Amino acid sequence: MANRAYLYASDSRDGNDWTLPDDSEYYDSRHTIPLAWWFLFGQNDIEFTDIHFQGSTWQSLRFVADRLAALDRVNKHRNALDNLARDHLDLRHIEYFIAVLSAWPGQYLLMNPDEILENDPEDDAATISPVLNDLERANISPSELLQRLSRYSAVEPADRADVLIVGCTYGPIASRLWNEMMEVED
Repeated sequence: MANRAYLYASDSRDGNDWTLPDDSEYYDSRHTIPLAWWFLFGQNDIEFTDIHFQGSTWQSLRFVADRLAALDRVNKHRNALDNLARDHLDLRHIEYFIAVLSAWPGQYLLMNPDEILENDPEDDAATISPVLNDLERANISPSELLQRLSRYSAVEPADRADVLIVGCTYGPIASRLWNEMMEVED
């Protein structure tokens, strides 16, 4: 198992259309769900979908939000995200993350955490939903957020903070923005 979560944009919110196009811009993660991704979704963005594979069917937890609403949400809570990240990485990584998502085409932002979530989807939703509600209401501290999502997310080890907080991104838009935003000498 690859143990990755995926974040990408699409014009379809169909729960059965979760495959990445070959030329897609996307983020992925390694063994965790990056902390910044939680700031994109609200509790009403949690969806269940049936997965059919080789004669078996099971339920999976996915997240889908209007991309512009997700960007508004992350910008609304940008101070909390910056406070969470500031001791772990250069905040230009957060700016870059938001710039990449802003530049993506597609009406919807989709998160597929299926390889990370190992519990029953309903149990995961019951854990995650109240955290997203508290985050939306600005009713949670960064330390409490980390504690409540520790099963899914982390900020350590320090040498992986960029991957743990924003994830890894791919595609020409991301490459262009990296060159514009991140490779400028301080």
